[in-house]
Amino acid sequence: MKKVMKKMMCYLLCMMLCMGIIGCGAADKMTSEVASDSASITQSKPMVNGMGSYTDSTATTEEYAAEYEEAPMEDAAMEETAPQEAGGTDGGEALENTVASNRKLIRRVNLDVETQDFDGLTQFIESKVNSLGGYMEESNVYGSSYEYSSYRTAQYTVRVPVDKLDELVGAVGEQGNIVRKNESATDVTLSYVDTKSRKEANEVEYERLMALLEKAEDIDTIVALESRMTTVRYEIQSLESQLRTYDNLVDFATIEISVSEVVVYTPTEPEKKTDLERMAEGFINSIKNIVHDFKEFVIDFVVALPYLMIWALVIWIVVVIIRKIRKRNKIKKEKKNAERNENRVCDADRKTERGEIHIDEPADRAENSDHIEQTADNEK
Repeated sequence: MKKVMKKMMCYLLCMMLCMGIIGCGAADKMTSEVASDSASITQSKPMVNGMGSYTDSTATTEEYAAEYEEAPMEDAAMEETAPQEAGGTDGGEALENTVASNRKLIRRVNLDVETQDFDGLTQFIESKVNSLGGYMEESNVYGSSYEYSSYRTAQYTVRVPVDKLDELVGAVGEQGNIVRKNESATDVTLSYVDTKSRKEANEVEYERLMALLEKAEDIDTIVALESRMTTVRYEIQSLESQLRTYDNLVDFATIEISVSEVVVYTPTEPEKKTDLERMAEGFINSIKNIVHDFKEFVIDFVVALPYLMIWALVIWIVVVIIRKIRKRNKIKKEKKNAERNENRVCDADRKTERGEIHIDEPADRAENSDHIEQTADNEK
């Protein structure tokens, strides 16, 4: 019995060992199959960059953006270091000379011009700008209406090709008297180069996104790539607009011209004069000013004469009405005095009849009667 039990125990142990060996073999086989499947799945995914790295189909838009933004920067860094390694110091100097020769300058000129022929100068400026290939950006003329009798002025904002700027300024100076000139130049080379570099980097990124979009198979990857391409396309258009604005400002200079109509030009170069010459010039200028002021007074008086005549008529009517009112009031007052005196005379007569009059009353009565007669004559 004991032998039988031992044999059964041995059989059980052998069976357990066999089952363990079989289970380990199956597990190894399953592991190898899973590994091969995962490798095949990984190889079927789209390539993210040119370095041989792969990404999962569940990658987000932010991951794509970060990876694609790093790639153009690396290429730009490689392009910048390549000339330095190849040419050394000579290459750097050549690059600096090239940048200096291709500087982007925005030129602006302000002119204050006096003229004795206002219409002629304004027409000359407009025709000259058109002949030089420029255009009038803004034009304002003041003092040319009926209400303004003072001298006229004009403000112009002109755009001309930068190589024609000096020619236009010289032509305006020949036709008028330039009393003030201000010229400035703004260097936008660094901003222009930076904007252009960003545009080129975005274009490279856009081309890579297009290549990846052609190879993409799953929906998540396609959506992420198209979203990033839309953002990059918008940035490229914005940078192109900035570059066009820079090109317009650089290729066409801006000139602001202020034109004033005068009788005598302002001396632009002061001359050294003696005291006698200064006194003579001052005396002559005073005479001219007096003559000019008298002429302006006569002109203004003649212009305002209709208004003065109307006011004179109104004043005469008012004076006549006042005189009539005063005369009427005076007559009324005299009538009242005459009636009062007449009443006194009647009272005196009644007292005389009653015997109550004094000795000196006849004289007063005579005076009152004379005053009454005088009042009656005045009324007639």
